[in-house]
Amino acid sequence: ATYGFTAKILDSGNQLAAGAQVTATTMDTTSHNFTWQTFEFGGQGGSSAFYDVSIIDRNNAWAVGEIYTADGKYNAAHWNGEKWELRNILFKYGNSNYWGPIYSVFSFDSNNIWFGMGSLIHWNGNQFVSVKIPDEIFPSRANKIWGTSDSNLYVVGNSGLIAHYDGQEWTRIESPEGTGGTKENIQDIWGVYNKETGQPYILCAASQVFVQSEKLILNILPNNTVQKDNWPFNDRKPYSVWFKNRKRIFACGDGIFTRELKGNWELLYDEIPYFMNRIRGSDINNLYVVGAFGLISHFNGISWKTLPTKLYGSYVAVDIKGNLVVTVGYENRPALLTMIQMSN
Repeated sequence: ATYGFTAKILDSGNQLAAGAQVTATTMDTTSHNFTWQTFEFGGQGGSSAFYDVSIIDRNNAWAVGEIYTADGKYNAAHWNGEKWELRNILFKYGNSNYWGPIYSVFSFDSNNIWFGMGSLIHWNGNQFVSVKIPDEIFPSRANKIWGTSDSNLYVVGNSGLIAHYDGQEWTRIESPEGTGGTKENIQDIWGVYNKETGQPYILCAASQVFVQSEKLILNILPNNTVQKDNWPFNDRKPYSVWFKNRKRIFACGDGIFTRELKGNWELLYDEIPYFMNRIRGSDINNLYVVGAFGLISHFNGISWKTLPTKLYGSYVAVDIKGNLVVTVGYENRPALLTMIQMSN
């Protein structure tokens, strides 16, 4: 919307002078109009679940986890624009190939996709290449992956573990208690690249559900040290963080939170009664949060709308690219995946 403003000088109600009219345009809201379709996978040979998802484009997306079917077990599903196909991505160590659940996936483009287990597997456009993280650097599963390139990659895990990959070597980013870091499980990482400074701005969310835990937002500084953000809520856990730029930061967990560049964290929305596992968006007027009891809720810049999924399971991850949104999780024994097509 566009608004006009005119400054006036008044004396006892009499206008003495008036300035020229200026206009200001606010960001439009996005539509709450969307259609969605839900798919279930596995559950026959064991409890199945998806843990993460990454959309490359409308014809290329990956969901990862552990899926048990009557025909066997799988750790990924690929969207080719028409259907989802179950896949197995194996980690090669020595002369042997190993299967295991995949907990995270992060893509730069169709020829540069990273899959996280305990170590990583890299799709380079031609083949899957196993990238071993030394056990002494990262003895954890890879909860989340984020980076600016395949030579500047960050992996976060349990017990406060953070590892950085420069394309050749792995380095542990120390995060001990008392020096700005934590021994808490790190659930999410997100960042943006600052073209002016040539450095990324990176935040992590650390806490745990169902148990007593720390409640932390961590900032990975350009020198690869860790600093605690000022999280003011003693009774609310941050579990996920997302932002398009540093001007407006969003987090979710026990509520939905926001912080402006030079401001403090504030509670943005408190009307959703379920725990929220992940927040992602394309802009500040197009956000999704997903969580317990099949929660999928959309923010259009003004209001929130929750989809009527009526599930008992949880969505644990979501990604958005263009008008396509994919969220994944589990419902009792099957792995759960919902595709949302947004209207313009």
